[in-house]
Parts: sequence; C-alpha cells; structure tokens
Amino acid sequence: SYATMYNPMVLSVNFDYSTQPAGGSDGTLDADTAVTGTQGIAKKQPVTLEKDVNDTNDEKHDIAVGDSIPFIVKTNTPNYGTNYTDPVFTIKDTLSEGLEMTDKQQGDIVVKNNGNALVKKAEGVTNYDYEITTSKSGYTINFSTAYLLKIKPNTSVTVEYEATVNAKAVMHNVEEYVNDVDLIFSNSPETTDDSLHDDTKHYTFSIDASLLKKEGGDEVTKELVKIGVDAETGEVITSWKTGDTTSWESITPLKDAHFTLVRNDDPKYTYEADSDKDGYLTFTGLDAGIYTLTETSAPAGYKFSKEGVKVEIKAEYNEDGTLKNYFVKINDKYTSTYTAQNEGE
Repeated sequence: SYATMYNPMVLSVNFDYSTQPAGGSDGTLDADTAVTGTQGIAKKQPVTLEKDVNDTNDEKHDIAVGDSIPFIVKTNTPNYGTNYTDPVFTIKDTLSEGLEMTDKQQGDIVVKNNGNALVKKAEGVTNYDYEITTSKSGYTINFSTAYLLKIKPNTSVTVEYEATVNAKAVMHNVEEYVNDVDLIFSNSPETTDDSLHDDTKHYTFSIDASLLKKEGGDEVTKELVKIGVDAETGEVITSWKTGDTTSWESITPLKDAHFTLVRNDDPKYTYEADSDKDGYLTFTGLDAGIYTLTETSAPAGYKFSKEGVKVEIKAEYNEDGTLKNYFVKINDKYTSTYTAQNEGE
C-alpha cells in the first residue's frame, strides 16, 4: 500500500524595503504584497506499507495446522517537523481466526529502524521509541512522539514476528486464513487517522471434507473409501471417487479401520484417522505436498494392508497470493479439483 504525505512549508523571503513600499516600518511584509521569483512547493514524502512471509525459501501460501509462520511488516516513517506537536504513527496487526501467537511469540516481536532494534517501553525505561500491546490475535505498536520527531525522513521500519496455525475447526476442503495489517498515521498536523492496509493469505486443505463452493450448498467429495474384504484373502482395497454417493454393489464399507497419513518430505506432519460407518476417511488441516497413506489396523475379522498409497495435494496461486486452483491425486488419479472464485472488495 502507498500514500503520499505533503509537509507544510514555510517560505522565507529577502526583500529590499526601499523597493517594497507596501512593507511596514517594522520590516514586515503585507500579506497582499506580491512575491515574485521561483515558485516553491511543499516537499512530498511517500509512506508505504507491506506485509510478507519472512522466508526467502518458501512463500508459505499453503500451510498445515501446527506450522509456525514468520512474518515481516515493512513501512517507512515520514519526516515530522516541529509543526507536528503530537504525531501519530501506529501499526496494528490482526490475525485471522486460524492463526494465533503464543506467549513466547508475543514476547519475541522485534521492531527495527534501518535494521537496528528499537527501544520498547517497559518499567523503568523513560527514553523509549515505541510501546506495544499484544494478544494471541495480534498486536498494536504506537511510536513515541520523541522518536517520530527525531528520525530522518523515509526511515525504514520493520516488524518481525511469528504466528502459529491453530486447530480451528476445518469444515471445507479449502480453508483461507487472512492476516491483516493497518498503518494509522498523521498526514498533516491536523490529522491522526490517515491509513494504509495490507494482508497475506494462507490456505489449508482437507481430504473428504465438504467442498468449498461460492454458491449455496456443499458437495461432499469422498476421496478416500475403505472397503472391507474377507481376512482369509489378505486383500484390502482403498477406493476413491468424486461425488456424493457410492454404489457398493457386492462390497461392504468397513468402519473403524485405522489409517496414518505422513508427508513424505517431513514426517513431523503425521495425521491419523478412522474410517466411519460408510468407510470414509477424513484428514483436515493439510499443507500442499506428497503424502503416503498407510493402514495401521483393521477391525476384528479383517487384515490390514501395509502397502502405502500415494496422496498428492497441489495448489497454484495468483500474483496477489490468493488461491487460483488446487487438485488432489490418490495413487496418481485425480479426485477433487477446485478453481477458486475470488471476489474483489
């Protein structure tokens, strides 16, 4: 986000009293006396606000429950002259319902000026640069008048912090998490409520939750289905299909078969689920990536298969970070596909 600030300007003029008869005997110049020469203009200053994921290797648009996401907020402070008696420069960061800061993460927020850590208001600290209030859902930083009046124009300010993806109830195949930041600042000596806004967007995915649709109603996708087969054969089948119904014919859905889903590149992302009365499996809060699904136990009278099943979730994003589309593959076969419909504000 971007705004332009114009500083009020005082124009100093030298004049020869003998050639300016409209001037007063005390050396003042009447207000209606013309001043000629080069035209003066007030100096304009850009004010910017940008929020990003603070990770050069991974933009972190797709996330998993339990992930810790590093953020960075970037802005610049304008030059507040002596005509500003009580300038306002406030950064307010609001986390979405699916993100939160732990007590440690709240305490680890770092505010810098051109890369140097600023002084936070605390007990016994009188010469501070900013004060901060925090909660699990965000923070507010107010910069002190003393700091704002002493800094040089266009000084870079950054805020670095982390937030954790929480176990928010996941009801759809795609859950969007929006992380907002607002800058409230003085754009003139008389104003204290000019503002800029930016945000980041992140997504988690699910298998066999209801498909998120813009129009009314949800479609249950049913990607993973556990089919029971007599234990004597040793054969266990996992089937998949997109749609709301399954024609069982001569086979029977199996309840209470236990499965484990592990992300191939990082086993810390391990999820467990049991098949329901219709044989369906549900995994929620997943990051995009390639996983292996393995059955780890079966109900009495059945054997379980130790053969892993490949599960792939892949997502594509628009330039502004919103979800463009995603797909799910089970054993390299497409199940659910989705194209996002993002409405403008």
